[in-house]
Amino acid sequence: MSNVPMNTQGTPGYQGPTGAELERKPRRARRMSFWRTTLAVVMVGALAGGGFFGWQFWTAQQAVAAYTPWFAGYVDVTSTPTYAFESPLPDVGDSVMLSFIVAGTTDPCQPTWGTFYTLDAASSTLDLDRRIARLAQLGGQANISFGGAANNELATGCTDQGALVGAYSAVIDRYKTKTIDLDLEGDNVTNVAAGERRADAIKTIQDKRHAAGNDLGVWVTLAVSPTGLTDAGTAAVKQLLDAGVTLAGVNAMTMDYGGSKDAADSMAKASIAALNATHDQVAALYRDHGTVLTAAEVWSKVGARRP
Repeated sequence: MSNVPMNTQGTPGYQGPTGAELERKPRRARRMSFWRTTLAVVMVGALAGGGFFGWQFWTAQQAVAAYTPWFAGYVDVTSTPTYAFESPLPDVGDSVMLSFIVAGTTDPCQPTWGTFYTLDAASSTLDLDRRIARLAQLGGQANISFGGAANNELATGCTDQGALVGAYSAVIDRYKTKTIDLDLEGDNVTNVAAGERRADAIKTIQDKRHAAGNDLGVWVTLAVSPTGLTDAGTAAVKQLLDAGVTLAGVNAMTMDYGGSKDAADSMAKASIAALNATHDQVAALYRDHGTVLTAAEVWSKVGARRP
């Protein structure tokens, strides 16, 4: 799960520091040590479909703006038996990350749930629209994850830019979501042309929603090793920033390191290393775009996904 921090009013999809905050001279900050800096780690138990949409690391002493860490469990909409996310339990929170919207097999510009259900079919067969509305009535928030490892993310399959914007918008508008996740794996992250289409489409949607006073939080979920994001992952973040997308943050998949993890290291040690490395990479990506963030500001843009 990626951490999606909230602003001081509790609105999901906090987009990072304001322009006024960025205009201040950044203070010199030493690298945040996981053990020496006061950090909090928010973790929740696995929900159906596996995974988390984030740990949140933060430090009160260095924060430039108060915010409340936010997390949500991934729920596979197509899994059986169905997970009743519309009736959240107190110990797992009231927000979910519904996965995965992907390109349709016969029409790649049609958004589907895992290629199995169109949006209309998910409403009639899975009662999805009513369940999302019920969650909202209870004060929860359904957020949507696009992509995943098994199928084509919309931008990978759909090459018509106008249709792509329409496909993303259809999902966002139908489910009234305030935050989306771009889970980019395999060809979905290495396909450069798809990355450009995706970035331009998300920028178009963000601009339209911002003009209407309805901002959209955008997270990107990427694979990591103990040394941080892959080259393809950093390139994907750069594409989004180059297009002008306002990123809520980068969600590191701290779960399966394969041969990149030293056999003598624990998963905890590997994850700490991965998150520290991702922190530095995110800081560098923003710095290359002319935005210098403090260590705490960068941590507010780093999440971790766990199984």
